[in-house]
Amino acid sequence: MGASSTVAERTGLRPTAGSSRADSPRRRRPLEPAILLTAVVALLCAALMPLAPVSVSTPTVSWPQDPTSPVSTALQLTALRPASLEARFGCGALTAARNSGDGVLLTTVVTGRLAETEGLQVRMADDATMTVTSNGTEVYRGAVPGGACGYLLQMDATSTRLLRDGQVLAETGGALPEVDLLATSVTTLPGATADDFGVSVQVDDQFSTSPTPVKWALTVVLVASSLACLGLLAARDRHRRGDRRQTAAGRQDEGSAAPAGRRWWRTLSVVDVAVVALMLLWLFIAPSTDDDGYYLAMARNSVINGYVGNYFQLFNQGYPPFSWYYQLFGYWDLLGSSPVFLRIPSMIAGLTTYGVSRAVVESVGLPPARTSLHRLVRHGVVVVVFAAAFLPYSMGVRPESISAVFAVLSLGAVVVARRRSSLAWYAGALVISGVGITCHPTGLVALAPWLLSIPAMWPLIRSTSVWRTLAVAAGVLGPAALCAVPGFLDGSLRDFTYSQEIYAQLWPQEDWYDEWLRYSFLLNDHIAMGSYAKRLTVLVGIVVFVWFAVLQLAAGGRRRRAFPPLVALTGWSFGLALLLLWPTPSKWTHHFGALAGLTTVFLSCVLLYGVRVVVATQRGRRSIVPATVLAGLSLVLVFALAMHGPNDWLYTWLLGMPHALEPPFVGVVSFDSPAVWLIVVTAVGVVTWLRLPRRRRSRARVVGAAFPAAVVVFLSVGLVYLVGSFSLATVHTWDTYSQQADALQDPLARNGGAEGAIYAADPRTATVLPLQDGAGATSSGFTSQGGYLPSSPPTRTADPEPTVWGSYPRLGAEANTGALTTGWYALPSSAPDLRLLVESSGRAGGDNSLVAEYGELSGGEVVALGSQDLDDGADSPFWRQRTLVPSPGADVVRLVAADGSNGPGGWLAFTAPMRAQMRPLIDVAPDGARTAVTWEMPFLFPAAHLPATVYGITEPVDWIFAYGKGALGGLDNESFYRGRAGLWYSTVRSSTLTQVITEVPGQPDLRTFSAYQVRNPYPDAAYDLDRDRTVRWGWEAP
Repeated sequence: MGASSTVAERTGLRPTAGSSRADSPRRRRPLEPAILLTAVVALLCAALMPLAPVSVSTPTVSWPQDPTSPVSTALQLTALRPASLEARFGCGALTAARNSGDGVLLTTVVTGRLAETEGLQVRMADDATMTVTSNGTEVYRGAVPGGACGYLLQMDATSTRLLRDGQVLAETGGALPEVDLLATSVTTLPGATADDFGVSVQVDDQFSTSPTPVKWALTVVLVASSLACLGLLAARDRHRRGDRRQTAAGRQDEGSAAPAGRRWWRTLSVVDVAVVALMLLWLFIAPSTDDDGYYLAMARNSVINGYVGNYFQLFNQGYPPFSWYYQLFGYWDLLGSSPVFLRIPSMIAGLTTYGVSRAVVESVGLPPARTSLHRLVRHGVVVVVFAAAFLPYSMGVRPESISAVFAVLSLGAVVVARRRSSLAWYAGALVISGVGITCHPTGLVALAPWLLSIPAMWPLIRSTSVWRTLAVAAGVLGPAALCAVPGFLDGSLRDFTYSQEIYAQLWPQEDWYDEWLRYSFLLNDHIAMGSYAKRLTVLVGIVVFVWFAVLQLAAGGRRRRAFPPLVALTGWSFGLALLLLWPTPSKWTHHFGALAGLTTVFLSCVLLYGVRVVVATQRGRRSIVPATVLAGLSLVLVFALAMHGPNDWLYTWLLGMPHALEPPFVGVVSFDSPAVWLIVVTAVGVVTWLRLPRRRRSRARVVGAAFPAAVVVFLSVGLVYLVGSFSLATVHTWDTYSQQADALQDPLARNGGAEGAIYAADPRTATVLPLQDGAGATSSGFTSQGGYLPSSPPTRTADPEPTVWGSYPRLGAEANTGALTTGWYALPSSAPDLRLLVESSGRAGGDNSLVAEYGELSGGEVVALGSQDLDDGADSPFWRQRTLVPSPGADVVRLVAADGSNGPGGWLAFTAPMRAQMRPLIDVAPDGARTAVTWEMPFLFPAAHLPATVYGITEPVDWIFAYGKGALGGLDNESFYRGRAGLWYSTVRSSTLTQVITEVPGQPDLRTFSAYQVRNPYPDAAYDLDRDRTVRWGWEAP
């Protein structure tokens, strides 16, 4: 065997031509066997992580606590239905239920509403007939024998059985009920035991898992083997560099022939200081990102229940393997919950993205800046592109800012790997990409640079034998096994598959071929996802990418006419990243935020180097006029199209915002006009022509410099408009309220954020207006102190308690009609903090009507002055406060109601007129009140105590803050919708709500907010909870 083959055998390298025995490296023990071993162990452990045994929460509720004195209790199951339910009751309990009045021995939802069929009811009729119904299924109907007897009801997902004294009376398929409460009309059962009356509910809490000792041991082996594999790769790289130094030509092949210049950290300038200042300003005045409230609630609750769940809907299903970021953010939230504080991680991520992007731009082979001015311009281009790409998307709680960091870090690691010919850096890039993917599905974009570099990796991987090649290839993949730790340490394969089943059943996700939806949202002129600022770098990036590809392909493989290889890598990475968004299961435009770093590097490199490629491409060609016209036209049109997006921001109230909901304009200049941008591009071209020395005034040079400059001007205009409009909004609302002004004035949210700025009519201060002497009500078909749904009574906090009239007789008799006119009530003197109001329930509109008539009392007679229609168009048993606005000069008011509806639900109820004080909402909702803030807004209500969901049980709600306007606004949110398994569907099904009057002083345009006081039918937690856990394999279902 020759010297060259010995070298190849020992080092895994092919000796270069002309090498000799004298040039051979010293003999070393080959690393490939160790690399292969550690890689295989790491990858095997990673594959086993989702399958390893986990400890699953299996809590059990026992009720009543004292069978001799049953106390009804709230029990809102997060999954709506239990895993199983068992009820025991005897004939004595059934007899007591028959004597209770309504015959209800057991119910799991409030009775007397249409939704009672969704729960379980065990009833005893006066004729001693027992009925058992559950989830719309009649399980049993039959007579109860005299004397002692014992019933056992057993229910799970597949079967339901009713036994009496051990004999099966009824058996059917799965009829598990939904559970909001455990209630009975029986108040006393002397001498009873759990066998006489007892319920056991096994709660479905299967997403709450924790690693077992076996899984911890597997994790330790995985981490150790992955790090060892990475270390061995690094050692192999060092051996390789020691054995054969790269030649200058080899370095040129990777685009690094150009002098590297000064280290990037030595080139810090005033521009970089400006970036920090801009990010600090944006930290305070930025709008909310699309799902800030959603992800905040998920993160906050994960600290309580031990896993990251959906929270607002879908049974609070888990999110493995995309959960580690939310878990960390949940702990960050423990340190402070103000919007400013919660945005700090995103700001840090943004600054990291900018710093890494700038470093990459300085490292990809661009020619060094000749002067300080050129260097400043280069940095300025990076800043403008970064700000335009990052600010509209990522200053919030959403994970795209984190995905952007991992994507640009992956690109940076690949650049280093290609410059150093280092497999360890390639492996590190794959680890970075994998961790980014386990943060959020948009993290897939981080794979783009690594995938594109596989051809560059192959010469480094290829060895003298197949097994050595496979060993090294496995070694590059092995360290990426680390990603299984954040992905599945606290989750399992069952968690993932069951989560997808829930999605498929309740909210089917989009597929790859639905990617067009993302762009349809982006180009929609009437929604916030199509905001002009969100279009800026996406549309420009796509157009620039097309021309980048044209220039690169036109070079025909001639290096002098093409972009340097690493610059080309940034371009192809951007294009591939757009494709890697296709597999994501949703198609929202905010996912483009994950491209902020890749967009910054790509656009900056192309804008800075494009002139050289254009000039080189034009040499030897007849004319560039056609390409110039096409390129200029494409830029003009895309500039106008981007600026045609509205100045709209999802779930942001836009208080004080200039030109809200309209495309950007200043004076008579509309930025969505192609003519405006044609003038701008032409002007930039003229300025470029005039500034170039005569000897350098070629068409190619002018075009190559002018078009990138026009892109920078366009992005700068969009950026100035973005930051300027929110700055002006802050100034306009400084003395009233806006999210931005509040963040600057109260950055730690000590005043409660929006909860301290919104005022509500405090029910505790309500008093009934005095009734004029001798002024009684005249009515037909209406009942005094009744006539409403019994399970939804009015608020009882007014002093004295107001008279309530209603036309509801009983369930099924809503065809009742009637009319009522109240007496005259004296109006008080007006006061800024005083509101006159009426509460109404039922159907207010259509054939029903409620009118306030105002008059002036003169000489014992009332002179009519005007009227106010109080119909709100709602049809619900929930109560709504309506503001009374007296006619000028009025000093008395009366109410006139008519019920002309004769169909189901066609009834109307209302209270006597009242007055109440307007107070800050944070004072109206008592301290410690559990407040259901719909997913659009928790970010704005840092003082609100979101109901926890833990052990599969959701805390009952005391107040609701909903994003919506008008009567019952916001209750159409998914959180209250049974079809989405909304977290608070149990609240609207079994509790009573009163919509209170709200306003923000000085901000009449804030209409998309509603507040509800919630009155729960029963106390909370009057049951015993057994917190069991069970060990199961990762693929096993409960």
